[in-house]
Amino acid sequence: MNWPAHLPNNCPPRNTQDALGTVYRLVAHNSPQPDDFRSWREDHMDQPLPQNLTECQAGGLSVFRDNADAHRTIKRIPRFRKSKLALGVLTPDLGKLLHTPAKSGPSHHTWWIPMNTKPWTVFQIISVD
Repeated sequence: MNWPAHLPNNCPPRNTQDALGTVYRLVAHNSPQPDDFRSWREDHMDQPLPQNLTECQAGGLSVFRDNADAHRTIKRIPRFRKSKLALGVLTPDLGKLLHTPAKSGPSHHTWWIPMNTKPWTVFQIISVD
């Protein structure tokens, strides 16, 4: 797989798994769009990393395996309160996943997406509250 240039060496890490199965992603649009699948690093190229985040994780996307964790994140974290919840079914050609439990939920995973893929096409909005 060809990875985006903003990812550091050895990222995604070796202990990842193929992207496979159902995940939930918080998105901004009523229909998932390319902008909903940009990493923190892509949106903040010149900024220092937030605390407790590695450069590799900053280059990936946050997804959840449990929709309850995603809903809790929407309710508890102010910057996500206007988010919509999208469900996606991943296949190995859509990258790599690593279980990265977080305060936002124990089912949190980091997902690294290879270049020249269109991940928004496998997601649909399931909740807007």
